[in-house]
Amino acid sequence: MLKLTSFLFGLLLLGCKVQNKHVPTKDEIEKTQIDLVENQLSYSKEKIVLLSVIKRLPYDTLFSILRDYNFALNVFNEDFNKALFYTTVHHNFSKKQIASFVFSFNYEMISRDDILDETDYHDD
Repeated sequence: MLKLTSFLFGLLLLGCKVQNKHVPTKDEIEKTQIDLVENQLSYSKEKIVLLSVIKRLPYDTLFSILRDYNFALNVFNEDFNKALFYTTVHHNFSKKQIASFVFSFNYEMISRDDILDETDYHDD
């Protein structure tokens, strides 16, 4: 009888064992989003280096501005004004300057890959 009781008690404990599922915190989610943005920007290193020379900004500063702007775009669901405001709050630049950096990076700087993609498109 004692063995049966011990066996049933053991089954009860195993059956009641609660799995601790890790629920990511807000900081962990933000860190993951920032890591993704940084990974995307790492493929544009040449563009950022050239733009940093043109705009007379240190590479790390420009990278940080672009990272924060793109992160804010994700957070604010593509609300460009909120993303711009968020970036100006975190950096000591005006909205006009931040907008200029972002515009130049997104629309004026063409990488080799962009050129190759464009020629492949026209060859079809």
